[in-house]
Amino acid sequence: MKCFYDRRYLFLFFCAISTGILAATFAMEYVFNIPPCNLCLLERIPYGVASLLGLCGFFYSSRVFLWGTLFIFLGSLILSTYHLAVVYHWIEIPILCIKPFFKSVEEMLASDMIVPCDRSPFNVLGAPLAFWNLVVSVGLGGLCGWALMRHE
Repeated sequence: MKCFYDRRYLFLFFCAISTGILAATFAMEYVFNIPPCNLCLLERIPYGVASLLGLCGFFYSSRVFLWGTLFIFLGSLILSTYHLAVVYHWIEIPILCIKPFFKSVEEMLASDMIVPCDRSPFNVLGAPLAFWNLVVSVGLGGLCGWALMRHE
């Protein structure tokens, strides 16, 4: 009988959760018209990489993919902690949050809408999404660390 802690099912879990988080963020942006800030856009990258690593790990169950996934979630943890510090004004807002990126020059000149990183346009249970990203990153990173200690 296969258990949850079987490495292949764990990789499938990481892939499903990461893909679900990406789907939710794209739905918030394109369906509900909640524009992301630049740090929010950067926080999507680890979940895309974790989805790919989870898929590769499912087919080629290797410890290397588990280590890679752990480092991806640690990077996501650092990025979301930084974003949370910007939201709560613990640190000064970076230049990255003032100018848009991932846009063409024409789009930048045509739109003056830049979402500042220090204001959260959408909160869940009173906390900004950067906080929930931190919680998910800690949970998934902890699960990765547990799986690394559990398996030889």
